[in-house]
Amino acid sequence: MTMIDHSVPIGSGVSLSGSLRLPDGIAELSKGDIDSIVIFLHGWGADGTDLAPLSDVLAQALPDKAKKTAFFTPDAPDICVANPAGRQWFTLSFDEAGRQKHPDLCWQAATIIHQLLDSICDDMGVQADRVILGGFSQGGMISLAAGPSHHQRIAGIFSLSGAYLTMSQQQALQAAGNGHLDSDFPILLVHGDNDVVVPPHALGYAKEALEELGAAPDMHMVKQLGHGIDAAVISHLGAFLSNILNTP
Repeated sequence: MTMIDHSVPIGSGVSLSGSLRLPDGIAELSKGDIDSIVIFLHGWGADGTDLAPLSDVLAQALPDKAKKTAFFTPDAPDICVANPAGRQWFTLSFDEAGRQKHPDLCWQAATIIHQLLDSICDDMGVQADRVILGGFSQGGMISLAAGPSHHQRIAGIFSLSGAYLTMSQQQALQAAGNGHLDSDFPILLVHGDNDVVVPPHALGYAKEALEELGAAPDMHMVKQLGHGIDAAVISHLGAFLSNILNTP
């Protein structure tokens, strides 16, 4: 395994830095050595190092056809308002029911991920339909917003212990024919039934909202799991990635 520090420009002199796990047998990054990439976005108050160790676990579980897959775990651009040692993709604020009060902040931040997707494809010579975007908690929230709204259709999205915040914004894109949500667009939703940070019912809300927009998400509620990632979550995610990347 080779893990390197890597920065991806997102415009206006700004870059997102993080850990890049290269495919086995590759010691340095060059175009042509990678044919697919998984972008894994961290949660609120964490950073890319929180998820980087999972890259190797997931890479080892991929089928032979997907052995040229890289994993990128970037740091969010902003310092977390509640934890100066961590980062955030956007500011979080919830109502009494545990729903995000300002989904427009998530939608605005999705443009950063759109820029990241474009730069990753250009930087590494990877086609958009070989990029899988996902994340944990807030990283999952912004993945669900940015993935289906990117100007190019990507390979799929996943959200672990997250929530779908931007249905109304996506509706406008779908109506204009610019959204990518349909029954063939791979989406994985996984949540713990003991989550006290993002309520477990957020899983059902996300599934229903995505289905209303034409998608057919694969949903899993993991028993006795709090706000975290365990072996069951890794198993679901590994199978999801393998199924997508096993297709040439």
